[in-house]
Amino acid sequence: MIQEANAPREVLRLESKRGSLAPLWVEIRTAAGEIWMEAREMPRGGLLRYTRFRVLLPLRLELADRIGEQMYSLERSGGLAPLSYRLRQADGSLVLQLEPIGQRGWRLVDGSGLPVATGARHSILRLGTQTAHLDAPGGPTAAEIRWRPRHLFSTRWDGEILLFHAPERFRLPAVTLALVMLCGLQRH
Repeated sequence: MIQEANAPREVLRLESKRGSLAPLWVEIRTAAGEIWMEAREMPRGGLLRYTRFRVLLPLRLELADRIGEQMYSLERSGGLAPLSYRLRQADGSLVLQLEPIGQRGWRLVDGSGLPVATGARHSILRLGTQTAHLDAPGGPTAAEIRWRPRHLFSTRWDGEILLFHAPERFRLPAVTLALVMLCGLQRH
């Protein structure tokens, strides 16, 4: 259940800097407008990465936290199987793993296998605003994620994350889920 009546405790803005054929590049800004994090795709796959078949390729995004000076990488193995994603710190230790649940959902677990949250997209269509929610285990909606195309035929998306519950705990999981959503929307 999305908490529309409750004001979010924190809002993050996401701006994709490139269209869907180029390597992914996203800036994540605080409500004050300063860049908190930047995510960039490390291109692989030669010419195949410029086709719809690039979803079969492994994916690696480098995430740089500009405020806390942390480095992360978001990785996905290639192939036809349902896609799971792993968020690792710069030293290689696992921070989060996103395991698919059906067509529209993910289970987020930490490095030791404990549940952090579940996330679900509201629509499998790629038309108009795309929304998802991140729920705390057995608890309230922690965050809502929204992606909007710049205009009707745009391949660039702008997003926002509304953090309702414990922003310090759910900020990184919400950003990770938002980036996974964008990879799906732009077919990365």
